[in-house]
Amino acid sequence: MTLREREELLRQSVSEDGRPEAPRRYAIRRTPAGPEFYECKLTRQAPDGTVVVHGHPTKRIPPSVLRRMRDSGLITKAEYRQFVKELN
Repeated sequence: MTLREREELLRQSVSEDGRPEAPRRYAIRRTPAGPEFYECKLTRQAPDGTVVVHGHPTKRIPPSVLRRMRDSGLITKAEYRQFVKELN
């Protein structure tokens, strides 16, 4: 994954509680092999404003996050129904 791809994943990531400043976030990446899900967490913020984030693939996405992804157009209604069953 390129730096640009990682930055885009973080930019479009969704928090569990809906707060934009929440440290734990989730993202979806579309690949030829199918969707990949990632969980990331803010690990620290430097005095100059640089944010350090640790992320990894996940197979668990809270339903509230899937709803936000559906409502924002990141996933379809059909995918939402499928993922709610598979990723909890």
